[in-house]
Amino acid sequence: MAGYALSKLEFKGRAVVFSLMLAFMMIPEQATLVPRYIMIKELGLYDSHAALILMGMFSSYFAFLLRQFMASIHNDLLEAAELDGAGFFRIFWSVMVPLSRPILATVGIIKFIWTWNDYQGPLIMLNTTELYTIPLGMQFFQEEFGTRISVMMMASVAAIIPLLVLFLTLQKQVIEGIAIGGVKG
Repeated sequence: MAGYALSKLEFKGRAVVFSLMLAFMMIPEQATLVPRYIMIKELGLYDSHAALILMGMFSSYFAFLLRQFMASIHNDLLEAAELDGAGFFRIFWSVMVPLSRPILATVGIIKFIWTWNDYQGPLIMLNTTELYTIPLGMQFFQEEFGTRISVMMMASVAAIIPLLVLFLTLQKQVIEGIAIGGVKG
C-alpha cells in the first residue's frame, strides 16, 4: 500500500515521506538491532516467532521497489476506474494489485529467501533451541555434534527445498515481470 500511496496518490508531504524512506534505506540493519531488541522485549515478544514475523513485516526497500513499479503503470487505468465510481481502496485492490502481480511475486520470493536465510535476527530474538530457525539449528548442530560433513550437506539440501518450491511456484510471474520491464513502448 505504501508503494501505491507514494506513486499514485497526491498528498501533502509525499516528497518528504519518500525522502525519509530513502534515508531509512541507507541505515544498515545492524545499526537498528538494539532498538529493535528493546522494542521486542517491551512488547513481550522476546523468544517467540512473533518477534521474527513482526520484524520481517516491514521493509523500506520493498516499499521503494513497489513504488517504482507502480509509478510505471499508466494513470489512465486509474482514471477509468475512478470514473466508474471506484474509490482509493477499490482501485488499489481491483486495478493495482492485479497489475502488480509480477513485482509482488518477485518481492515475495526475495523476502522469503532473506527471511529463510536470516541468521542475525533469530540469533538476537530467540533463546530457546526448539524455536531456532534452520541457519541457527545448523550452527547449533555443528557446535553440539562436531563437523559431520555428510549430515551437514543433507541438512543444507533439505533447507533449500522450500526455496525451490516457492521459486518454481512463482517463476511464471517473475518471468512475466522481467518481460514487462524489458518491453519499451
